[in-house]
Amino acid sequence: MKYYSLLAVCAAALGQSTATTFTSGETPITTVSTDHTQTVLTRSINGGEIPLETTETRLLSKSEDGSVTEVIVRRYDRNGQLASTERTVTEVRNRPGGSTSKSITYATDINGVLRETERKTIDTEQQGGAARTETVIERPAIDGGFQAVEKRSAVIENRPDSTHQDETVYRRSGNGGFNVALRKIADTTRKGNTTTETTDLYEPIGEADRLQLSRQQVATTVAEPDGSETRQIDYYLPALPGAARTTGESQKLWEQDTIQRKKQADGGFVETVTARRADPNHPNQLGPAQQVSETVCRGNCSSPAQ
Repeated sequence: MKYYSLLAVCAAALGQSTATTFTSGETPITTVSTDHTQTVLTRSINGGEIPLETTETRLLSKSEDGSVTEVIVRRYDRNGQLASTERTVTEVRNRPGGSTSKSITYATDINGVLRETERKTIDTEQQGGAARTETVIERPAIDGGFQAVEKRSAVIENRPDSTHQDETVYRRSGNGGFNVALRKIADTTRKGNTTTETTDLYEPIGEADRLQLSRQQVATTVAEPDGSETRQIDYYLPALPGAARTTGESQKLWEQDTIQRKKQADGGFVETVTARRADPNHPNQLGPAQQVSETVCRGNCSSPAQ
């Protein structure tokens, strides 16, 4: 396995900034943003830096009724050449007891022209400590229009020291209807400086209408007073790769990742990821830890380890 070091440079600038945005196949339009956040991820090779991805987020407008934001993501190939650009504009409208979010995503085609590729609508209703969301995702159809290809229904219950989420995903079938494709149940608990997240994923296995537990994930994050944190993620499968699945058996630990974020004197972070995988010859043991990546973030580094 090949490993390399990653360098992420995150810079946030508040104040007026000018940005160029694009519409599908039309002349570039210049807009003015009051809030601007930029994240640049580069790969370090032989002492040099090659860009991997840049993300620019701009708040185009904001009022009591809602907001409009723009996110532009540019991805680069292994030689540092621009490979693709994706632009998403999201409009959020607030209403008593909830909100509606509408996003339009554009992506470059093989000729480098930005074309509309996805529309997403999220309706949210607040009911006490619970939020119910209904999501519809549309993508281009053969006739040139857009059609719904995925729907999501979720309930999120927030308590002072825990969160419970239950989400079901429906995808369009060949006959035009929608079938259950995935159910995700996630529970998060917080105690002192430790946060534990348990996620169960259910998918149709064998019988199309019957969901079975397909994967589990347990993540434990321990935060330090200086802002550093360590996150361990355990991944479980019904059976290890290459082994037959037996009905009724408990999930098997397949992989364990450890993500360490160390706070630096300049306010940034150094994030190191190591991974251990199950040994096929010893099903109850994990192999030795191997470093997967090292990331350095400077500037706006408030996002937690993933």
